[in-house]
Amino acid sequence: MMGVLTPLFLLATSAVLIPLILHLFHRHDRKRLAFPALRYLLRMNKDHARTIKLRQLLLLLLRICAILFIALAGARPFLKNNQGIHEPTATVIILDNSMSSGLIRDGNRILETLKDVALEGVGQSGDEDRLWLIKAAQPLEPAVTGPLKTIQEAIQTTEVTGTASNLLEELERAATILSSSNLPLKEIHLISDLQASSFSTPSDLSHIEEIPLIVSTQQLLGIGNTYLDSLVIGGGMPPLTNEPSHISVHVAGTSDDLEVPLRLIIDNRIYGVSKGISGNSTVLPLGPFSSAQVTGYIETDPDFLSVDDRRFFVFRVRPPSKIATSGNLPFFLSQALPVLIGRERIQLHPLTTAEIHVSIGGIDLSKSSPTNRTSVVIPSVDPVLLPGLNRSLLDAGIPWKYEMSDHLGESQLTGWKQGPDMSGVSVKRHYQLISTGPEDNGAILIRLSSGEPWLIKGFGTQGPYILLASDLDQESTNLPVTAALIPFLDWILSGWTTSSAIDKNYTTGDPLMVAANIVSIRDPLGRTKEVRGTQLFHSTEIPGIYQLTASDSTITRVAFNVPSQESLLESIGLQALTNVLPGSSILVADTGEWKNSVFVYRKGVEIWKWLVLTSLIILIAETLVAASGLRQNQDSSGLNPTVENP
Repeated sequence: MMGVLTPLFLLATSAVLIPLILHLFHRHDRKRLAFPALRYLLRMNKDHARTIKLRQLLLLLLRICAILFIALAGARPFLKNNQGIHEPTATVIILDNSMSSGLIRDGNRILETLKDVALEGVGQSGDEDRLWLIKAAQPLEPAVTGPLKTIQEAIQTTEVTGTASNLLEELERAATILSSSNLPLKEIHLISDLQASSFSTPSDLSHIEEIPLIVSTQQLLGIGNTYLDSLVIGGGMPPLTNEPSHISVHVAGTSDDLEVPLRLIIDNRIYGVSKGISGNSTVLPLGPFSSAQVTGYIETDPDFLSVDDRRFFVFRVRPPSKIATSGNLPFFLSQALPVLIGRERIQLHPLTTAEIHVSIGGIDLSKSSPTNRTSVVIPSVDPVLLPGLNRSLLDAGIPWKYEMSDHLGESQLTGWKQGPDMSGVSVKRHYQLISTGPEDNGAILIRLSSGEPWLIKGFGTQGPYILLASDLDQESTNLPVTAALIPFLDWILSGWTTSSAIDKNYTTGDPLMVAANIVSIRDPLGRTKEVRGTQLFHSTEIPGIYQLTASDSTITRVAFNVPSQESLLESIGLQALTNVLPGSSILVADTGEWKNSVFVYRKGVEIWKWLVLTSLIILIAETLVAASGLRQNQDSSGLNPTVENP
C-alpha cells in the first residue's frame, strides 16, 4: 500500500493541463496550393506530417508525465512497511559506559562497538523527533538533548568511566524524561554490554510497560578476567610511627591458582614486589614510616580490562593510642598493658585526655568524654555487679545489657575475620549480651559456637564502644594464656576505632562529603575543582588518589577504587533479561538489524527521490525528442510546397 505525507501537494498534478491546453491551441491554419511540377513531393510531405504529429503527441506525453511525477514527488509518497520514515517520536538513548565497557575485544573497546550501534540508531531519526542521551554510568550528569548533530557528538565523545551502572534505575529515569514530552509516541533504546551486575538492583518498571524498549543483546562479555579485589593495611590497624607493618591484597578472577606478579608502589617508586595466586591473599611488608599520610597502590600486569588491575590506598601513620583505665583490671590484662606500653603501641593518660577508655564493670563509663572517645567495656568476674554495669551502659547511651548465660560447656569463637588469629581460643564461662535498642545497634564481630555474641562494636550517644562477653579471667577463657592475647588487645587498643584510623577508601561513583574547611579538590588526572565545604563532591568516576586542599593550604588525600562487581564479566542470560524488563521490550541480537528495529512506529519507505529521478530522465528524453524534431524541420523546410494564405 502507498500513502503520502503532504497530500495537499497533489493539487499540483492539475498542472498537467498546461501542456495539454498549449498543445490544443497551438495550431497553424494554412491553405495549401499544389504545384503540378511538385506533386510527386506531396506523398513525402504527408509522411513527414504524420511523423510530426507522432512526435508532438510523444512530447505532450513526456511533458505531462514530467509534471505529474514532480507533483507526486512533492507530495512525498511512501510504500507502507516496517522500514523508512516514522511518526515523530520522543526517544531516549541509554548508552552504557560503565567500567566493563572498557574491555578490549578484537582490538577495540566494547564501548566503541556500543557507540557505533547508538550512532546507527539515531541516524534513523527525523527532524521532528525529540532525542535525549543518557550515559548510564554517570547518573548525576544531566541527559544530553538537542538536534541530531548534538546527540551524535555526545555519543562520539562518551568515555569509559571507572564506575558501575544500574540500568534498571536508568530505565526509570528515561521514563521520567519521556513523560515530559508532548509527543504522543515514545521510545527507549538500551545499548549495553548487559553485564549481569547492572541488573542486580530490583526496580519497578510497570509504569513503562506501554513504552517500546529496544535492547541490543549482542554478546560482548563472557571472557575470563583476573583482578585485584581488595586490600587490608596492618590487619585493619594503621601503622604506628616508625613501626613496620604489612599490607594484604586479594587476587580474584575466573581462573583459580593463576599466578600473577604484584608490585607495591609508594610515592611513585616500587616499594616491594611479590607474586599472587588467584583466589588467595598475598601479604607484602610495609613501613616503617614517619608520622605522615601515606599514599600508594598495588598493581599487577594489565590484561584486557586493565582498570581493575590496580588498587589505591591512603593511610595515616599515627602515634600510640592514649589509654585510660577504670576499675580493677583482671590480672592478665594488668600484665598485658605494660607490654603494649613498652612497644609504644599505647600510652596511659588521664580519662579527660584519653582516646580509649577501658572500663571494668562499667566504672566511670557515663562520665563526660571527648568526642568520639572509644569505650571498651569488660565485665567484672563477680556477677553480683551486673546491675551496676547495666545502669552504666544505660546512662552512657549504649543499647546493650549483660545477663547470666544458661549455656554450659566450652565454646569456640566463630565469625572473626578482622584482627589476629583467634582459632585456638575457647570460652568456658561468659555473660549473655542482650540488645535493648533497634536491631541494627552494633555489629557482632565474634560469636560463640552456640550463636551468642562475644565481641560487639557499635556507636552510642557518647561515641564508639566495644563490648566483651567474658571477663578475661583464666577460669572464663583460655585467651589470657594464649599467644593471641597481646595481638587481640593491640587490635582493640591501637586506634582502629578512633579518628586516627585508616582513612576511608571509597568506591568510584560514591559522593565525597567535603569538610567545611576544604576549598578545592584535585582528581587523579590533575584537574582541580573549587568546592564549598559541607557539600557533596560527585565527580569521582576516575579511580585513584584525590587531593583535598583546605583553606589553610593543608592537604589531605582519599583513595577511590573501582567496584569489584564490574570485574565480573558475565552477561545476563536472555531469560533473566526478559524477566526483569517490561513486556514491551524488543530484543535485537543482530546489530545489522538495529537500524530497522528502532523507531517502531514506521510509515514506510519514501519514494520521492525515485520520482524526481524519473522526472529528470523524462525531461532529458523530452529535450532529445524536441531537438531531433527541430533538426528534421530545418532539413525539410526547403522542400515544403505549401505557402501562407495571404
